[in-house]
Amino acid sequence: MTKRTHLQVEALEDRRVPPTMLVPDLDVRLVATGLVAPPTMAFLGPNDFLVLEKISGKVQRVTDGLRAGTALDLPVNNYGQRGLLGIDGDGIAGGDHSEALHRLFGDSDGDGDVDEADRDRFRSAFHTSAGDPGYFWYFDLDGDVDGRDNG
Repeated sequence: MTKRTHLQVEALEDRRVPPTMLVPDLDVRLVATGLVAPPTMAFLGPNDFLVLEKISGKVQRVTDGLRAGTALDLPVNNYGQRGLLGIDGDGIAGGDHSEALHRLFGDSDGDGDVDEADRDRFRSAFHTSAGDPGYFWYFDLDGDVDGRDNG
C-alpha cells in the first residue's frame, strides 16, 4: 500500500510577516505608500529621500512622507530577479561602473519634451516654496519656484 502525502500550496502574498528590527536603538515605521518593490533608498536631507522601484526602474522622491514625483525613469531589465537595485547618495564615485543620468529641466511629466502641459504645471507652481500646496520640487533650483527657475 502506497502512503500518500498531501501538500498545500500557500501564496506568499497571503503571508503577513511584520518587519523586525534587531538593533534596539532603531525602529521600523511606514513613511510612504504606493511604491512598487523598493529595494533601497538614499537620504537627501531630513524627511527627504530617493527610493528606487526595482521593477519599474523609477527613482521616486519622497518628501515628508509624500511622493513628490519621479526623479528618473530608467529602462531596466526586470526579468527574474533583475531590476534597479542600488543607489549611492554620498556624492562620491564608487565601484567600477558609473552612469551619467540627465533630466530635461522643465519636463515635468518625463515624456522627453517641454510643452504646454509642462508650462501649465510650472505656472500653477509659480510663487510656491517647499511645503506649500502646489509646490513641485522639480521646477525649483533655489528654494522657491519663481522667475529664476523659468529660464
